[in-house]
Amino acid sequence: MRHCFKEKNLIFGNDLDSLALSYLTGIPIVCENLNYPTGFEYFSTEHRLELLNFSDEKNEFRTPSGVVSYNDSKLNIYKKLCFFLSILGKIKFADNVKFVSLENPNCLKVCSETNKIYHIEFDKLYIVNDNILKDSDYELIEQKTNRVLEKFHVGKQLSFGIELFQNENDFIKNVYVNYSNTISCTAESFIPHDKMDDLEYSLFYTKYILMDLFRKHGNDFSEAKNLFTPLKKEIYERKTIEYNKSDTIQQIRFNLEDYLWQRKSPEPNLELQDAYQLIVAHKFLSMCTQIF
Repeated sequence: MRHCFKEKNLIFGNDLDSLALSYLTGIPIVCENLNYPTGFEYFSTEHRLELLNFSDEKNEFRTPSGVVSYNDSKLNIYKKLCFFLSILGKIKFADNVKFVSLENPNCLKVCSETNKIYHIEFDKLYIVNDNILKDSDYELIEQKTNRVLEKFHVGKQLSFGIELFQNENDFIKNVYVNYSNTISCTAESFIPHDKMDDLEYSLFYTKYILMDLFRKHGNDFSEAKNLFTPLKKEIYERKTIEYNKSDTIQQIRFNLEDYLWQRKSPEPNLELQDAYQLIVAHKFLSMCTQIF
């Protein structure tokens, strides 16, 4: 039995930018492998979340130079958008997608986790940023720097209450310290893809720099044992994809931070969302923000 749907416009993506574009335009979205932001990503206080009809939730972190403030976390906004789009029926199949491929220039083939095959016909498909659609015609332009998160168990009580260290260098650019239960820290680095295995970016150097950083702020590690035990390492590869031009498929470069900062209208235009949907959306959003 063929399961077939028809949509005039459709978005393909899996990240925060993709979900935000679907929310702002009212265009349904198909996601493959939802790409959640990490818990260490925050909007700045200059980002106007009220443009998404979300209330500002300030977060403060103690740094060596004082307290710095951020807006709500990207992970929190991501979860709100997922929940909200699900209520409106705009996020197709939710996270129950095994793979998505282009069956023909006007049709997506979606395989669910239960191995059911669905076909979605469309007039226009918008691929957001660098999401890869199987069986489509694209070119890999370059490999950008990889974002690397390395989590460590510190192994010693710390004499400071610092929660965030910031560095101008891309290697160990930020260090987040967590004081709940056992003390841990997470180092965030941006490393060139072709230098991931170089000694200068190795675990040894990471541990040495962290120990030196903490020592400079009054911590004595001379008698401590099992310091900076690795707990978890996550690598986020960044690829640049360029799709060939098509009458039915369009690639969109959309960045939610730019939209919230410069008040840019997303592409395609907001007028694609009808008035009734906006009224319903705002009523549901008011309820959702109370729940969260």
